Amino acid sequence: MMIVNVHKTEIILLFLQVLSGSYTYGTITLVGLVGQEVKLPCNITANLPNDKPALVLWYKDKSPTPIYTLDARLGPLWQARHSSNDNLVARAYLTTANRPATLVVDQVKKEDEGSYRCRVDFNRARTRYTDSVLKVIVPPSKLIIKDHNGRILKSLIGPYNEGESLFLTCEVFGGSPMPTVTWWRESVVLDNNYSLADKGITVNELTISSLRRHDLMASFTCFASNNNLSSSLSSTVTLDMNFRPLLLEMEGAQQPLSAGTPTKLNCRSAGSRPPVSITWWKEHLELKNARTTVSNHGNSTISTLIFTPTVEDDHKILSCVAKNLLMPGTTLRENRELIVHYAPLVSLGFYGKTKSQPVTEGSEIYFECLVQSNPRPRGIYWMFEGGKLQHNTSGGIIINNHTLVLKDISRSRKGRYSCTAINAVGKGESAMYFLLVEYAPICKSTNVKSFGVAVFESIHIICEVDAEPPEVSFGWGFNNTYETSYVIDFESRLTKSLATFTPRNEQGYGILLCWASNKIGPQITPCAFNITPVGPPEKPKNCKVQNVTMNSIQISCEEGHHGGLKQHFVLEVYDKNLETIESNLTSEMPQFFLQDLAYRTSFEVVVYAVNSAGRSESWAMTINTLSNLVGNDEQQWDFPFGPLFVIIGTSFIALIAVVLVIIIVIHIRFRTHSHRKTRDRSREDNSGCTEGLALKNITEGIKTMSPLEEERCPDIIPVNEIAFDCEDRSSEECVFIVPHSTSKSNMYKIPGENSESKERYKCSNTGCSTSTRGSSHVSSAVNTEDQLHAVSSKVTSGSSSTVLRRTVCQKEDALLSRRATTKV
Repeated sequence: MMIVNVHKTEIILLFLQVLSGSYTYGTITLVGLVGQEVKLPCNITANLPNDKPALVLWYKDKSPTPIYTLDARLGPLWQARHSSNDNLVARAYLTTANRPATLVVDQVKKEDEGSYRCRVDFNRARTRYTDSVLKVIVPPSKLIIKDHNGRILKSLIGPYNEGESLFLTCEVFGGSPMPTVTWWRESVVLDNNYSLADKGITVNELTISSLRRHDLMASFTCFASNNNLSSSLSSTVTLDMNFRPLLLEMEGAQQPLSAGTPTKLNCRSAGSRPPVSITWWKEHLELKNARTTVSNHGNSTISTLIFTPTVEDDHKILSCVAKNLLMPGTTLRENRELIVHYAPLVSLGFYGKTKSQPVTEGSEIYFECLVQSNPRPRGIYWMFEGGKLQHNTSGGIIINNHTLVLKDISRSRKGRYSCTAINAVGKGESAMYFLLVEYAPICKSTNVKSFGVAVFESIHIICEVDAEPPEVSFGWGFNNTYETSYVIDFESRLTKSLATFTPRNEQGYGILLCWASNKIGPQITPCAFNITPVGPPEKPKNCKVQNVTMNSIQISCEEGHHGGLKQHFVLEVYDKNLETIESNLTSEMPQFFLQDLAYRTSFEVVVYAVNSAGRSESWAMTINTLSNLVGNDEQQWDFPFGPLFVIIGTSFIALIAVVLVIIIVIHIRFRTHSHRKTRDRSREDNSGCTEGLALKNITEGIKTMSPLEEERCPDIIPVNEIAFDCEDRSSEECVFIVPHSTSKSNMYKIPGENSESKERYKCSNTGCSTSTRGSSHVSSAVNTEDQLHAVSSKVTSGSSSTVLRRTVCQKEDALLSRRATTKV
C-alpha cells in the first residue's frame, strides 16, 4: 500500500512540473550588519528518488548574470565547481552540508543589500527558486560629547562651579538607518530629542540651567543605536564640581595673650570643594607659619597657627580668611582683636667693627642688649652658644648690665651670641648674632709626622691648616744640615695642599716645611714633616700583660715608629721548661690573646715589629700561667695568687681535714666496740637486779594503787628518798631509784661522786617484781632493752612527791658504793 502511495505522489509532482516547468518558495527577508557574516538560504534538497542538483545559480537584484555558481553536472555534489564574481571573491561560499544550503557572505558591505534569487536545476526534477531580501544595517561609527565651547569631553569633566549651567552636545556619526540618540543620568532618561544635522550627524543637546551640590560626580551618558543586533554606542562623562565655603570660625586665642608665648589658634572652614585656602593676617601682614590639615572626605579644612604675639600686636586685628581659589567671590573672613601682655622685647646691638671690617684676633668689640619691656626687666643675661656667659675680666669678658665687652678676641670667641631679659611676665631673648673671627692659618695637627722613604723614591705628603677665611695660598720648603731647597711640585685646594717629595741622595733627608697665608696674614709656625730613610721599625712600647688565667694570656703594646714602611707585629711563646716554641702569632696591631696554654707552666713571651727592611728589637717577658709573672725586660713583675688558686687550695685542705676526722671517728668507735664486747662477756656470768617501781607525779597526796598494781609492784619507794642498791658483783651493776622523768631539772647526782665526775651509768628500766627494797639479791626479768645514761647533776629541792621506779644502772668505769640510799 505504501509503495502505491509513493508512486502516486511522484506521478502528481511530475505532472505539476510538466504543467509549470518550475516552482518558487516564498521570499525570505534577512538583516545583516556591516562587517559581519550573513547566510542566504537555498533549498537544494531533491524531492525525487535518485535525483540531485546539477546546477545552482545565485542572482542579485535584476542582473541576468549570476553572482555565484555551483556546477555539479559532471560529478557528485561534493566535487562540484564553485565560482563567483569579482565582488564576492574570497567573501562568499556556498555550503551544502546544511539543510537548507546557505550562501555565506563574509564581511558584509552596504552594497550587498538587495534581493537575491537562488536557482537550482535538478537532473530529474524541475527547476526550483528561492528568493531572499537582504537588508544591511550600518551601525553608527562614532560618538563624541562636546561642551559649549566645542571641546571634546571624555571621562571626568569640569570642574564646574556651583550654580553654573551645564551644556553638553552628543554627536553621532554615520548609521543607516538614522540612530536614536538619548541622554541618561544613571538609569534615568534626561533627553530623547535628537535631530539629523549636516553631513549625516545625529545630534542631541543636553542643558542643565543651574548645577547643585548633588550634581557632584554625577554620570551623564549618551547612547546611540539603530538596531538590536549590536551593542549601542555610548560615551559617559562624570561631572566634577567646585563648592563655595559655607562656614568659617576661629577657635582659641583666649584673652589676654602673653607676648613671646606661643598660642595655638585654629581656623575651621567647611563646605568647600576643593578645600579652601586659609590664610592668617595681622592687620595687613600675612602670617606664613600656619599648618593646614584637610579631613579625609575633604569637606573640612583646619588651619593651625602657632602665634607668638609681640608688644606691637596689642589691640591689632587678627584675621582668618578662607577662600576657594577656583571660585571668585566666595571669600569668608573672621576677625578678632588682640589684647597682649608681653615679656621683654630684646634686640642685640653690635659695635666696634663695621660690616666691611672683619673681626680679627686681638681686636675688641661691644654688644648692647636693647630691651623694651613692661614691666621693666629684673635681670639681663648674656648667652654664648647656648651657655650663660660670666663676667671674667682676666679672660677678656666684661659684662655691665646692658653691655658686653669682648677684649683681645681669640678664635675661640667665634660663635653665636644673644642676650635675655626677664620680667614678671616672662623672659625675652634676642636674635642670635654670629660672630665670625678671622685669623691667619695654623697647622691642623701640632704633631710632627715622620715619613720613611728611600733615595729616589717619591712620597706624597698632605699638609692641612685651619684658617678663616679658608682661601689660603701654600708654600713648601725643605731644610737639613746640608742644603735648603724649595719644593715646587705641589697642588692645593682650600686648606689642603699635596706635595710630592723625592730624596735625591743620601743627604736628602731632613725637615719638610709647609706654610700658608690668607688675607689676615701668613702662618707664623709652619707645619713640619720629618723625612727619614726607610729602615727597620722601632721596638714596641709600653707592653702590658692585661690578663693571666690558668690557660690564657692577653698582651697589649703600643706601636713604635714604623721605619717608613708598613709594619706588622709578631708574638712568639716559648716553653721555658721544654725549651720549645709553643705559639707564633702575627697581627697588624700589637695586641695578642693567647689561649689553650699548659696549666702552671712558665712561658717566655717575645714581641717584635717587622717591616720589609727588617725587624725591631724584641720585648720579652717570662709569665707563669698559675702564679707570678716575672718580667725580664727592664722591670720585675710580681703577681699574687689568683682567686681561683685560693679556692682550689682551700678546698683541698678542707678535704684532707674531713678525711682525718672520719679516720679518727672510725678508730674511736672501733675501740669502744671492743670494750663493750669485753663487758658483755663478763655480764653473762652474773644476774642483774631489775626490780622496777612505777613513777608518777602526785599533786594531792600519794596515789592509791589498785590491788593488781600492788601485786605487780609491791615495793613502793617513799617519795622522800631514793634508794641505790649495789652489790659487790663482778658485773659492776647497781640498782638505784630515780624519778620517772627525762627533764634536765630532774636528773640526780649519784651519791659518793663529786661534781667533776664524768662517769656515766648504763641504766635499764625494769618491770615490777616481788623483790623488796634493800634485799641482797634482786632478780627480775628485764622487760625492755632501752638503756639510759644518767649524767651527774644536783637534786632539786622542793620537788613534788614522786613515785619512783627502780632503775638498774651499770657503771662503766667503777663500782658504786654498796646499798647506798639517799633521802630526797
